[in-house]
Amino acid sequence: MPSNPPSGKSLFSVLGKYLLVIGVMVSFYVFADEHLVPGVEEIQQRLKTLSDAADISDTEKVQIEKSYQQAIDNIRATEQFEDQTNTYNKAIEDAAKNLADLENSLGSFSPPKVPNSSISLKKLLTEVTNTEGDVTSGRARLSELRATLDDERRLLLRQIISETQTAIDATNNNLSTGEDSNPAKLAENIAQTAQRKMLQAKIGALKQRLAYRPSHLAIIEAQIALEEKKLDATVQMLNEMTALQNQLDEKENASMLAQLEATTASLVSAPQVLQAIAQHNEELAKSSAVLAEQHDKTSQKLSAIQIQIADLNNKFSSLNRLLELEIYESSAVFGNALRDEWEQASRFVDGRDLIGLTETSLVDNRVAMFSINQRRAPFDIPDIDAIMQQIDKDNQRWHEATNNLVSQRRELISQLSAAYTLHVDVLSVLLDKLRHLTQRTQTYSDLLESNLFWIPSATPFDLTTVTAAGDSAAWLLRMAHWQNVLQAIQANIEHSTLALVALFVLLILALLLRKRLKQRLSDIAPNVGRVQSDEFKLTLEALAITFGLSLPPTLVLFGLALLCDANTGFANSLSNAFFVGGLMMIFLEFMLQLVRKDGLGEVHFKWSESNLALLRKNNRLLIVVFIPIGIIMTLLNNQASVEIREDLGQFALIILCTSLAIAGTRVTRNAYYRYRASEHTSKRFSYFLYSLLILIPACLIVLSAIGYQYSAQRVLVLLLETTVLCTVALLVYYTAERAISVNARRIALEKIRAKRAAIIAANAQQEAAEQSGEGVPEIIDSQELDRHTITNQTKAVIRLIIWLVLIGALSVVWQDISPIAYSLDDIVMWEISSDEPNVEAQQITLWNCLMSLIILIVSFIGVRNLPGLLEMTVLGRLSLSPGTSYAITTMLKYSIVIIGIIVSVNILGAQWSKLQWLIAALGVGLGFGLQEIVANFVSGIVILFERPIRLGDTITIAGHSGTVTRIRIRATTVSDWDRKELIIPNKTFITQDFVNWTLSDPVTRIVIPVGVAYGSETEKVVSLLIDVANKSDNVFDDPAPAALFLAFGASSLDFELRVFARAVVDRAMVTHELHMRIEKSFREAGVEIAFPQQDVHLNMTSPIDVNVSPKKDI
Repeated sequence: MPSNPPSGKSLFSVLGKYLLVIGVMVSFYVFADEHLVPGVEEIQQRLKTLSDAADISDTEKVQIEKSYQQAIDNIRATEQFEDQTNTYNKAIEDAAKNLADLENSLGSFSPPKVPNSSISLKKLLTEVTNTEGDVTSGRARLSELRATLDDERRLLLRQIISETQTAIDATNNNLSTGEDSNPAKLAENIAQTAQRKMLQAKIGALKQRLAYRPSHLAIIEAQIALEEKKLDATVQMLNEMTALQNQLDEKENASMLAQLEATTASLVSAPQVLQAIAQHNEELAKSSAVLAEQHDKTSQKLSAIQIQIADLNNKFSSLNRLLELEIYESSAVFGNALRDEWEQASRFVDGRDLIGLTETSLVDNRVAMFSINQRRAPFDIPDIDAIMQQIDKDNQRWHEATNNLVSQRRELISQLSAAYTLHVDVLSVLLDKLRHLTQRTQTYSDLLESNLFWIPSATPFDLTTVTAAGDSAAWLLRMAHWQNVLQAIQANIEHSTLALVALFVLLILALLLRKRLKQRLSDIAPNVGRVQSDEFKLTLEALAITFGLSLPPTLVLFGLALLCDANTGFANSLSNAFFVGGLMMIFLEFMLQLVRKDGLGEVHFKWSESNLALLRKNNRLLIVVFIPIGIIMTLLNNQASVEIREDLGQFALIILCTSLAIAGTRVTRNAYYRYRASEHTSKRFSYFLYSLLILIPACLIVLSAIGYQYSAQRVLVLLLETTVLCTVALLVYYTAERAISVNARRIALEKIRAKRAAIIAANAQQEAAEQSGEGVPEIIDSQELDRHTITNQTKAVIRLIIWLVLIGALSVVWQDISPIAYSLDDIVMWEISSDEPNVEAQQITLWNCLMSLIILIVSFIGVRNLPGLLEMTVLGRLSLSPGTSYAITTMLKYSIVIIGIIVSVNILGAQWSKLQWLIAALGVGLGFGLQEIVANFVSGIVILFERPIRLGDTITIAGHSGTVTRIRIRATTVSDWDRKELIIPNKTFITQDFVNWTLSDPVTRIVIPVGVAYGSETEKVVSLLIDVANKSDNVFDDPAPAALFLAFGASSLDFELRVFARAVVDRAMVTHELHMRIEKSFREAGVEIAFPQQDVHLNMTSPIDVNVSPKKDI
């Protein structure tokens, strides 16, 4: 290629001049306004004179003050960055020397020497304590150095320099180059110039730090190596010192125990009491040795826990520093690192079991300490005088031995007391550390999980993902994995033969009985719905049959899980995957058998044919897709690395969500055909909810495709758990609805039979009343609920209970990623102070208000639907009158309302001490103002329970007679013979006398007075009256009718015919009939019925004057 040097030289010359001009312009631009940046003192002086400037508005003063304050902060930050630059320059100069010194220290380091074995135990304990402190501080320094090294490696200095340069460019663009006399503009230019200078100083410090980084990293690594070497040596020395301490303890304990055994052996011929003391001393020495061993183990546990706490604190610090770097929030590598850390944290040491054991041990040791301090058995010190009195003979011979034994006991108890005190202290510290570790671990895991959900955990889906997924799929086919599975199968065949045979036999039985179960299900179907043959146990039997039909494929998967079971390795993960697949299979297969022909859905739950067909299609699709994909995903989560898990996991999740979207499309299309002709808003809203079955899987596919694999997978799992909970709740509701339907039909049938008998009796009374011309009410309020009301109210309560349980379960499922409900407890609405000085004010939060409202709503729904529920569950099974049932229901209603209000108000912070006087005053006021209403209310309750009157009773009160048609809490309604309704307050029935003609016996006596003329034959009259009564069909034979001659009247002989009739309504008709028969019988027998007569006698001895007056014209 030909060259052209002159042209090249000219080109470079021009380029050099151009760059020189550009550099001069930039330098002039950069330093043109440096004179505008005054010092801090000058700016502060300007701020002082600013308040006295009258020609500047208040708004401008605020703006100028803000600009000057920003300039002061930037100037001080510039000085700090310049100091950092100088520090880094000095560190760069001294880096080689510092690194050489560290390497020399590392090479010349010699481990500390362990004390000589001749050291005393007390001094050794002091050395051990000091060495433990050195180990703790060394670990803290090492953890801090490692955290510093990680932070320095993760810090993106070049990116920060680039971002800072971008900020400088933005500041230059905002900086005004012209002179401006406006004070606000001048202050803003000073602030911008100071900010630019600060950013330039920051870049200088960052560049020096970047230059120092290689040396800094080498120095930190050398410091870590030196600290590790020191720590290892210190730990080694501590272990050796601990071993030496254990040897000295064992030696001392063995020496003491040997001495005690020798003492016991020397007391063979001693009295029994001395031998018992010596043996007890040996037991105390052994207890002391055991306690020392326990103390060593507790100390080791404490050291291990402290190491875990230190490691966890370092992880906390590292995680917080990482989360502060926003650049990592969009990194899939960072997301995977967080996920690995979260999985390790979830498998962190769970201290709850160890906390329980430590608490138990601490209580036991404190009880032992208390017994030692109180000198209780077995830590009591015997009294020498009492021992000598027991010995009695030769007591002087054994006096010295007794003193030695008591002295040994005293020394042993003193040692035990000190050992127990030390052990209790260590146990207390261990318990606190364990609680702190458990709480800290949970907080760390929650922090990881809360951030992990919002950070990508996989690379976006592209062609490389397809290639990586293919390579990852080969992981499943590795020969080593399946060799591990074959070894597990061989081991399980040898060791778990009985369990495998039992599963195989159960599978064969399930397959053999499958045809019979289907036939039994078909035989049950015709009996469902028939009043005479339908029972709820048929539904329970159908549920059991459906479960049995769904067992075979589940048993196959459980058998494979048992066959591949192992403690570790690929076989263990495969076994867990098969087990999870079995759980999924039993749910999906049960749902498939639920919608089979003559199954629960069709016959018992009365689901429509279109819904049954849709559920069959969707269940078959989900079984084909979910079972294998679920097994693979479980296997990947348990065994595979993060890369393999994410690559194959994206494909698996997309397939699962696609199948869910297909099933959702079918459901939505079915809903569209059902609701498209509907104009109701609720049905259109239901159609919108159905469309979410398509949108949610589609959104999860998008999340997985853009890299949020963990988030999509977590949401999918939560949605599947939600689906299972909702399905279970739906099945429980339909099962309860079926039980309600069967029970309601039974109660309705019994009521129809009872009502039929009551109608027959009522018709008889009606006929009697019509014949007598008296009005008897045809409709009586029986206070009984009809079948539909009972069913609807019971269903409402069942729905309420199921909704409450379902919402509680869903809140537990979604609590990790949906803390909204829990944050409501942080919103304080008001505070209620306490009268006591040491008691804090009670905070009433938004959560308390919400719970109070929920309790009121639940109470209202419960009161509204309580009668039907009670009738269905309790009252319908008891032989109670309608009035008693009504009384029980009414009292429970009021009780629920009162309890609901009390609980709701209590949640809102109402204090009884402040409300009791107000309630007392209201009670007194209501007692005087509403005493009549309260009296009627209480009287109504007494009437309903004591039942002096009942519905349908015939009563006479205050001159009124009639039939009781309605009994309520305040008043009772009576319908008189004129068909008029009398509203009588219930208090009247308690405070006044009244007659209940039908309370215990409806039979009533009728007295008919008869008067015959003087001269009539009395025996004949009595005979005629008895004969008339006997011939009447409406007169009872028992008690027999009676005819009595009662008196000699003024104009007649007075007789009475006394007969008994069936009911009060028959009195008029029976009286009429007897009157007719008596008149006829007397007329035919020639008996004259007397009537009032009066004789007039005229005195004829004197004449009678008769005056006739003429008629006057009018």
